[in-house]
Amino acid sequence: MRRFHFALIAAAGLLPAPLGLTAVSTSANVATQMSEKLFHKVDEFCSQQVASLGGRYRPPKLTFFAEPISGVCDVQAALVGPFYCPVNETVYLDRQFLNILSERARNDLNLALGYVVAHEVAHHIQNVIGTTSMVDEARARSTPELAQRTFTAMELQADCYSGLWARWADTRGLI
Repeated sequence: MRRFHFALIAAAGLLPAPLGLTAVSTSANVATQMSEKLFHKVDEFCSQQVASLGGRYRPPKLTFFAEPISGVCDVQAALVGPFYCPVNETVYLDRQFLNILSERARNDLNLALGYVVAHEVAHHIQNVIGTTSMVDEARARSTPELAQRTFTAMELQADCYSGLWARWADTRGLI
């Protein structure tokens, strides 16, 4: 678990490259291919978990983009980075973000990319089970401070779900 924590900090760019070493550059194409494979592994995990609870899993769609995109998910502003759109149940992964992450993650690339993908798929799970709509309703009735705390709690829940996937993936040698 310590390796996992370090990899997340390094991937987030919070640690400098070790002295004398430079970040390994991975092409955006390789990061995209790895992310797609990891997406299918996260999807497999989610399907198994939901089935074990007696539910039916509806997988999200996956879309990659290379430039900021607008007009997606009822948002007209330019969007960048990874995000999940509950409107069309799609995980969007920014190739430029994936490339930067791959340069920073170095030897823990599977873990870093997998965690990002799992976090976005976790938002899909939240959407499917109704958490997203409950949070949206609660935020609409709240003060700005409470609305932010509610949003943060939803993000932390997605992180928790991502951690469950990471544990599952680690026991299978995927990360």
